[in-house]
Amino acid sequence: MSFIYQNVNHFVVKRFTNRYKTTLCCIAPSLSKMNSSLTIDANLFVSYSHLHSYLSTYPHIKNPHYHASLVWSHIRRGINPLQSKTLSNSLQKVLVNYLNAQHTKKYTTIQDIIVSNKDSTIKLLIQLHDHLSIETVIMPNSSSTTVCVSTQVGCDRKCVFCATGFMGLIRNVDTEELASQIYFSRVITNLYGLPNVNRIVLMGMGDALCTIQHVKRCILEMIVNPHGFQIGKRKVTVSSVAPNPNSIRNAVESIPVLFGWSLHSVDDELRKVLVPSYHYSERNNVILLRNAFIESLKIRKCRQDRILRIAITLLDGMNDSEHDALNTVQFLRPFAENGIDICVDLIQYNSIQHSGLQYVLQKSPKYKMDHFQKILLDHNIVCFLRLPKGDDQNAACGQLSTGSFS
Repeated sequence: MSFIYQNVNHFVVKRFTNRYKTTLCCIAPSLSKMNSSLTIDANLFVSYSHLHSYLSTYPHIKNPHYHASLVWSHIRRGINPLQSKTLSNSLQKVLVNYLNAQHTKKYTTIQDIIVSNKDSTIKLLIQLHDHLSIETVIMPNSSSTTVCVSTQVGCDRKCVFCATGFMGLIRNVDTEELASQIYFSRVITNLYGLPNVNRIVLMGMGDALCTIQHVKRCILEMIVNPHGFQIGKRKVTVSSVAPNPNSIRNAVESIPVLFGWSLHSVDDELRKVLVPSYHYSERNNVILLRNAFIESLKIRKCRQDRILRIAITLLDGMNDSEHDALNTVQFLRPFAENGIDICVDLIQYNSIQHSGLQYVLQKSPKYKMDHFQKILLDHNIVCFLRLPKGDDQNAACGQLSTGSFS
């Protein structure tokens, strides 16, 4: 598979080639044609049940179930219902009435589309209604597309290897803005002729557990809802550094999707260096955080739902030694003892430029990452090396930032 890119009106034309076909997909044949697709009022992303109830108040909408489903079938496919030629004018007028009744216009716009010259990763810079921005990353492969969604504007976790942390927390991304990122991803994959979006990871800017109310509502009412985006529960992953045991229990026991833990080190003292917002105490340490995951996951009935992904960003000379790997093996052993499957992602550090860095961070050499992985594999722990995607366009893990800091 190969990708060839060239700029057209500040957007991208892409030639998608494999052994089966060669097609030319144009992101922006003309700005006038694209502008309407790049902006939408996020208030339109309302749950099917709420939309059904609203449509029921209009006597001329004879079948609110059908019409609510029709609206969501458009959203699901990345089509703005207000611009569709297949929806009746009367239904579109009702939708406009609904939007006009909202207190705040939540116009959400794709500000920029950045395509990696190295791989097929696409980064969207999305402007929210208050002119703040977030980043969403689209990662297609030959048969499916994964979307990395941002849950906050900025982040207050302050991970030393993450650009977003240096922005600080500006505000949470609300339910409708979360949904808008998936909608825009579908718009872009349609235009590129890429595989359909079928996997969502809430691993972008921010910490998902720090805005759990919006995350939970969006997942249950829209992402996995059969009347919403129709993404399978096992194809949605919520990621967090896990602020405290209670936040873990509240999330894992109320949202039936997969979870990821940004662990980075099993040593509390080192973890405090890597994640400065992490507050160690007798009631909050990695052992208690681990046990909270175990307690919450082991009550799930199906083994396929008792899975935890664990992320460790390896840094040269800090957490990538053989001793670190063996400690990680020992720390993770209780998961298997309680019938919980784990998958460790060893992430290569992606360089960020910021004057506030207190440490000289270097990516772990490939041979050290390989040795760390081998130790885990030798102890029957599923482990993958996650090498950068989109790092040439600052779209890789730890590099997301809207340029709101210097």
